[in-house]
Amino acid sequence: MGSPTNILLQTTVTGVVGREKFSYDVWGDTVNTASRLESSGVAGRINISRATYELVKDFFDCEFRSKVAAKNKGEIDMYFVNGIRCGFSVDGSVVSPNEMFVRSYARLPAGPTGNAKLT
Repeated sequence: MGSPTNILLQTTVTGVVGREKFSYDVWGDTVNTASRLESSGVAGRINISRATYELVKDFFDCEFRSKVAAKNKGEIDMYFVNGIRCGFSVDGSVVSPNEMFVRSYARLPAGPTGNAKLT
């Protein structure tokens, strides 16, 4: 089985720290949530948060997995992605998007950051 795959679509704060030796870092709630996704992942499965589920649920077949404890957040809902919805996949394969998927996805508005679409 492969490694777990985790997807989280949220904003972050990034920056360069240091005066003599520079380091690039990422901070914020998204980083903490991503850490919980990673530590609770299951090999061979795609694990997503509720926020990501809300963005992709019309295109992908997902199943509620469980609640996962997240530092300073309490429990968060987690979902597994089982594949592309039949109406959006080539020959019901659940892994290859069809033309309807591509057209529908292209009509989605950008998210609050202006680039929330998956690329």
